[in-house]
Amino acid sequence: MPGKARFGRLALGLSSLCCAAVAVAQPYHYTVTNIAAASFQPETSGQQYFFSGSGGRYVPANQQQFFWTALLLPPGAIVDYIGLNNLNDGTPLVVGAALYERYDSGFLIYRTGTSNTAHTGWQTDINATPFDLTLDNPAHSSYLLRLEFDASANPQYIGAVQVWWRTAVSAAPDTPTFNDVPETDPGFQYIEALAGSGITGGCGGGNFCPDSAVTRRQMAIFMAKALALNFTETP
Repeated sequence: MPGKARFGRLALGLSSLCCAAVAVAQPYHYTVTNIAAASFQPETSGQQYFFSGSGGRYVPANQQQFFWTALLLPPGAIVDYIGLNNLNDGTPLVVGAALYERYDSGFLIYRTGTSNTAHTGWQTDINATPFDLTLDNPAHSSYLLRLEFDASANPQYIGAVQVWWRTAVSAAPDTPTFNDVPETDPGFQYIEALAGSGITGGCGGGNFCPDSAVTRRQMAIFMAKALALNFTETP
């Protein structure tokens, strides 16, 4: 079971931190969220750190330090990898990363992370194997990413940090929403996902009518709701 801890010294207004992340589409099923080094805030006041000319975060030698940033991901996101950009010009960067769930009460729950290991250059997967961690994003919690710089004998420079994630259809509920789509129906999970997302309310009378034809009008409604489409009004 993941440990639970209270970090009183994190009263830095973490909920207001902006991760300055940019989601970059990748081949296959991954999306990569890039987080600028400047988005990470020191865990304690008085930590000595600087920004290099290239915009990376610089930590002096022989100092173990921790930095945090908010991480915004959609409900149901599955986090597989955390990557980073080492700006040490060939010198290994010894750093670890951890993902926490932060509750409104101030409690943090460790969800997943990596150990402090040396990396050189752009490292797209600090963790050697996928985390395969599904984030449910309950209303009372948010997520924080923590970096731990080891007390290296050399100064350490870090650029952007990447979080590799993907999405998947939610697991089906225990009780069917529609009378004519039982748990044994091959489309049960997907129909329930549409209903749970407010994309469809069925065809009336507590039914979905799974074998009925779909009109182009209905298809447009389904797609616009699912993709949250909008248009730009022109004069």
